[in-house]
Amino acid sequence: MIKMKIMTKKAGGLILLAKIKLALFLSICLFFAFPNFGNSALVNDYEIEKLLNELINPIIKISNVEIKKPYFYLVLNPIPNGFVNKSNKVFITTGLITEINKPEALVGVLAHEIAHLKAGHLKKRDEQIESSKNLFNVVNIISLSTSILSNNPDFFVASNTTSAQILNQKNAEFNKDQEREADMIAFKILEEANITTNEYKELFKKLLNNMEKYGVDETKLNIYTHPYKIERIQAIESFQKNSNSNDIYLSEDIHQRYEFIRAKIDGYTLSLEKNILKYDKSLSENKFYALSISYAKEGYIKKSMDNINKLINLYPENPYFYETKGDILLSFGYSEEAYKFFEKSLSLDNNNDYARIHVIEYLLNKIDNKQDAIQIFDKILSFKLDIWKNNRILNVQAKICEILDREDYFYQTLAFIEINKGNNELGIKYLEYVINITEDESTKILAKKTIKELVIDE
Repeated sequence: MIKMKIMTKKAGGLILLAKIKLALFLSICLFFAFPNFGNSALVNDYEIEKLLNELINPIIKISNVEIKKPYFYLVLNPIPNGFVNKSNKVFITTGLITEINKPEALVGVLAHEIAHLKAGHLKKRDEQIESSKNLFNVVNIISLSTSILSNNPDFFVASNTTSAQILNQKNAEFNKDQEREADMIAFKILEEANITTNEYKELFKKLLNNMEKYGVDETKLNIYTHPYKIERIQAIESFQKNSNSNDIYLSEDIHQRYEFIRAKIDGYTLSLEKNILKYDKSLSENKFYALSISYAKEGYIKKSMDNINKLINLYPENPYFYETKGDILLSFGYSEEAYKFFEKSLSLDNNNDYARIHVIEYLLNKIDNKQDAIQIFDKILSFKLDIWKNNRILNVQAKICEILDREDYFYQTLAFIEINKGNNELGIKYLEYVINITEDESTKILAKKTIKELVIDE
């Protein structure tokens, strides 16, 4: 079964149905929070990452915020959201991309999140929570801070004590001020980038219309942690009146690529029935993308191939359609045929790490002797990948090292696999072992350097 590249009794009663709709609506409206997505997986997709990097790069440059690559992580979660963490990383959900119709609006969201980092809001929020410890016991504060960071209104509804309600309100207002500041910084970033703020405004209009559709009065949410949508719309309009921006929209190419990645996400995350309902009568070409993936997920290889082939015929120079065709063929066990399309994808874009990984994995299965292993290892090196951050490549590399009897390199590879999983302690133990056994000076230097960096970070 084809899967997205991931690093997851009928309700009765009108009242319950209304509550479900309200809860869904609230989740959709909670943009720009700092939530905990629990076990939500991270998505690795070169096509999506490339476009998002193109959108976020000028924002980061203008904001002058120090962020190491990768700048963002894509979270597999249907709830539309964007947030930042203390490591200066931006997280956006797949649901955010599918919810936002225009790339300019998404750039507005990204600018807003970068603005949180520029203004030092996470540090200030921690300080606010710390200061609250004088009022409540540690247990209550932990639950409160989680709710604040998660922007979860259910916690506030469940709070019964007067003191808790007062503190919740206090923190909500504190968060609102931060959101207002982040919006203003974002407006200025967009202005300097010569990207229109109109679509950012339209996003909030859409959210406001949805609220009215479900009969939700935002002003009644007394402990809502974000400014009211109408306030944010008015703030944008006020800024626009005094702005020197030319309201420039992104290129047609960006718009088209954005529609393709939205359809791609739909293909992987929605059921076949929902994708047929959404796309079958559509005149847009992106429907072929969603349906090719969705049909493959359900085992309909002919219909899947028909749709992806239509895209390839329309766009013979698009490397991602060949990669997707390779993915589909591979999911049905046609590894030989899949390999050809991964190679074709690489010929059009030789920076596609995911296509490279497929090529390497295919070649690995062809190894009969040490000479084959050496050749594949050389091919890995020729790709000039940042191999130490990619566990799929590292797993292949570990197998090759076993064949070549390179114990030092084998354990170095295992070390980075564990480090990438967050198991730093085990990673350090492997690296210390590497230092003791290796005769290769560069391997020893990398091991020592990595241990030092991990110790400093902790």
